[in-house]
Amino acid sequence: MRAALVAVGTIAMGYGGWLLLSTQNLTQVGQTALWAGAAVVAHDLLLVPVVLMLGWLVRRSGSGRPVLAAAAVLVLLGPVSLAAVPVFVGLGADPDMPTLLSRDYLLGWGVLASGIVLAGGALARSRILSGEERGGSAGGTDPRGR
Repeated sequence: MRAALVAVGTIAMGYGGWLLLSTQNLTQVGQTALWAGAAVVAHDLLLVPVVLMLGWLVRRSGSGRPVLAAAAVLVLLGPVSLAAVPVFVGLGADPDMPTLLSRDYLLGWGVLASGIVLAGGALARSRILSGEERGGSAGGTDPRGR
């Protein structure tokens, strides 16, 4: 399964690179590379430390399913929120193109964030994150003989 996902991802990236190079001029390719580099820097210098710090604080607050679900919510909500900042502040808006950035992006982010939080709550109540054995286990021993 992993090899199939890597193959699909590699094909998608190759197609995206081909589209970029075949449909844009050199200036636009340079601007895209600058934007991608800024995204990596923002991720590594801003998002990762914040998520690690919040994850550490959440983990210190307790253990079990609610803590694991809260950590999952933070890991998902962080990148989504960081990616939404440009549209929140209107970067790329152009008065000559009123349909560009014409949606209520804050509302859309709120709906998505609510869905992530609700899914996290459902995970906290489920047994998916609990590590509990399902079905008949041989007294807690590994059924694979390890």
